[in-house]
Formats: sequence, structure tokens, C-alpha cells
Amino acid sequence: MNIKEFMREKCNSWILNILLIVVTFLMGLIIYWQVAPYNILEAKEGNYTLDKTIYKQGEDFNIRFELCKNITIEEDIYGKFIDGVIYSIPENSSDFEVGCYSTYISSVSIPDNLPAGTYIYEETVIYRVNPFRVIEYTFTTPTFEVIEK
Repeated sequence: MNIKEFMREKCNSWILNILLIVVTFLMGLIIYWQVAPYNILEAKEGNYTLDKTIYKQGEDFNIRFELCKNITIEEDIYGKFIDGVIYSIPENSSDFEVGCYSTYISSVSIPDNLPAGTYIYEETVIYRVNPFRVIEYTFTTPTFEVIEK
């Protein structure tokens, strides 16, 4: 074996070792992203409760918000009124700060065209925590009644 062949083999060996290290690191990262526990939200007692049980069409719908956010990440929020039929409201995005909250969500109102009846309000909060994983939280209010104006 001459020096040229020896150098070529040595170079190929280095390249293969570097590729092996990179592939191992990437596989480890992907596995970690898939199995890592993401505890983004912690609901506290009284979360998603209502102050009253009867609302008029078009009325503001204040929901008690009792939870802690542990990680800084933007959320997509999908809300819907359910009475057997689902009445979705437009998607909303927010990025509230890390910390604990004891307040009211006031950005939701009873739609003017929501038929009178008994409903629950369900909100799904979605976090895209990495390129391969989505974490969802679903919160539901107690049953309430919607009456005509």
C-alpha cells in the first residue's frame, strides 16, 4: 500500500466517523423531541368555570382562567360551542407570558346567530413544541344556557 492509498483510506475513515457521529446525534435529537415530557400548562382548581348559567345571544362570555404556563411558546386556540352540533369560532393565537394566572378570558362572546339552547364551550390550545410534535390541551366549561335577545 502506498502513501496515496493510505491517505485516501484515512480520509474516508474520518468522513465516515464524522457522518456516523452526526447521524447518531440527529437520531438522538429526534427521539428526544418525540418522548420529552412537555408540561406547558397546569390547570388549577376552578379553571374554565362560569359566573352564571344563562347568557343572551351577543353577550360577553367571561370564563374563569386559573392556570400556570411553564414554557415560553406561542399557542393556537380553537374554540367551539357544542350542543350536539358544533359551532366553531375563528382561530385565535396568543403568547401569554410564563407564570400563573387567576383572571377571566374576556375575548369570547356568545355569537348573535347562535341558536338558543344548552351548550358547553370547549377550547383546544395547541402548542407546536418542535418540528415533529404538537401538544394539545382541551378545556371545557360547565353546561350553560343561551337565550334569545
